[in-house]
Amino acid sequence: MDVDDLLTDAQDLYFEGKNEEAVNICRQILSTKPQTTDAYNLLYIIFSQTKQYEAASSLSKDWNRNCKKTPGQIRSQIESCYIVEDVEGVTQGASTLLSHKWREPVGIFTRVLAASMCADLGLTSLCGQLLDSCEGEEMEDEDEEVVSILSCWAEMRSGGDRRAGGLQELNNKLSSSNPFYRGFAAALIALDALHDGRTSDAEATINNHLPSTQTEDGDDANLIGVKALVDDSKGIRGDGWKKEAEKG
Repeated sequence: MDVDDLLTDAQDLYFEGKNEEAVNICRQILSTKPQTTDAYNLLYIIFSQTKQYEAASSLSKDWNRNCKKTPGQIRSQIESCYIVEDVEGVTQGASTLLSHKWREPVGIFTRVLAASMCADLGLTSLCGQLLDSCEGEEMEDEDEEVVSILSCWAEMRSGGDRRAGGLQELNNKLSSSNPFYRGFAAALIALDALHDGRTSDAEATINNHLPSTQTEDGDDANLIGVKALVDDSKGIRGDGWKKEAEKG
């Protein structure tokens, strides 16, 4: 059976919920054809969805080592390595985003997200370079505001001289007329407090900005997610904020 047929079988098994069998087929493919990017992609999806974060981070590095690089693959490496606090893996991925000669453009969200993760891990130089690479790019107004909020978070978490400015700008976002932007900014301020062990400050921020009645349009989703992380830190539920990072 050729690779395409095996991949089809693995995808069918995945859609049927038979993850273990799908994983075995993908591993079989990669044992003889280690440059089969679709097999890596399916494995990464399965590992991420089943919260096998160590496996996902290890796989992402093999994927980028053995296959032609794409911005999406590098983003997968940065995100999965961030969740397991693999600083070397995040550093490698972020450096590749900056230095590789890409044939397709690297999305601004990918770069800002990478910057925010670098900042949170203390990789301040990489954070600054990624943010600088976004300067002057044209975006839709909605995208520009989300990127601006993430940039404030990255500057705040990078510490040093940038922290005060980033925190001030993020606090300014709390006066936005848009409830989603307000909630997003408040969630990141609360998350910053939680990261630094200031649980009571995180709770106060959430309580001040989370409406008693949630909307159906998702405006409060980020605050609800951080509230769950605060509850987890107090032993109320969950496995720890790092393992829920992709929901924040």
